[in-house]
Amino acid sequence: MNGKKQGSQKRTNRSSSALDISFIDAGLTDGNGLVRADLITTYAQDCGKAFVRGGDRVSSGQLRKFYKSVADIHEAVDKEKDDSVTDIPQEQVIKLKILSSKAAYAKGRKVVSGSFSELIDKCVAKIDSKQDLKAFKMFLEAIIGYYVGFGGERSAKE
Repeated sequence: MNGKKQGSQKRTNRSSSALDISFIDAGLTDGNGLVRADLITTYAQDCGKAFVRGGDRVSSGQLRKFYKSVADIHEAVDKEKDDSVTDIPQEQVIKLKILSSKAAYAKGRKVVSGSFSELIDKCVAKIDSKQDLKAFKMFLEAIIGYYVGFGGERSAKE
């Protein structure tokens, strides 16, 4: 009986959010509409490392699934070659908002961590322009790069 209590205690601790994602509060882009350099370096590295092991662990399949969704939305928005328009078409805005619900669903099924779900939710909430969307895509791409660099592929296959 003690084993079960310890096991459920581990599960509870595992789902708690240890990764500080308050850096998203500053937005995805700088004052010039460019991706924040610290997102691609410092924070993507922190996320990549956290998602490899421990309570914030996320499988490579889940990372790629969310990245592909964002990349598909970005591609659809990018096809509209009018660079003077910074707004994202409503259909794509809805698809972005659905990402938050998909992240919450994946968290509920315990296939992503609470930190990952919160990261997706906060990033989606910060997307107000095509530049923000591009920054989000680049940020996820950098996270995947660091994730693999920290052994995420090996961890996911074990």
